[in-house]
Amino acid sequence: NMRDCYNKGRTKGCCVQSWHGEKSPVSRLTWDAVREIRSSRDSLSVLAARYGVTKGSVWKVVKGYTWNEEFE
Repeated sequence: NMRDCYNKGRTKGCCVQSWHGEKSPVSRLTWDAVREIRSSRDSLSVLAARYGVTKGSVWKVVKGYTWNEEFE
């Protein structure tokens, strides 16, 4: 739903449009870290500890559910 809203330009003036990825004030990852996570062969636990996030967050990055480059 939000992707459709974004794609149709209906989020103008809303923080949702501009706070993706590194632009978010609560982001713990950078695009460089995301690319390293996606190319790494390390376990989710090792990556989570390395970057200070949860295993679930790392899994979502690896699967492409979060940090989607189409929004950047």
